[in-house]
Amino acid sequence: MYPYGRFWNDHEPVGRRETPTVDDAIARRVADRIISDPAIHSGHLVVDVQNGVVILQGRMDSEEACTAVSRQAWATAGVRDVANRLTALR
Repeated sequence: MYPYGRFWNDHEPVGRRETPTVDDAIARRVADRIISDPAIHSGHLVVDVQNGVVILQGRMDSEEACTAVSRQAWATAGVRDVANRLTALR
């Protein structure tokens, strides 16, 4: 899960794996795209990837932000499908 799902200390990853997987790399790319999109202002978002399927969960500040997050996920290399479970606050 990104952006807050995997934490790294100085030398070793903390979590269930020592080596990032393809899904971890996809999640990182999706999170980077979302963070850099000016249309996405605020909200609480969890990005998870399972076998190339991006799962978006959380609450965004508007329906437009939910759509922008989904669009960024679809535009990311390696994504096979997107499950958008986001809700809008207004």
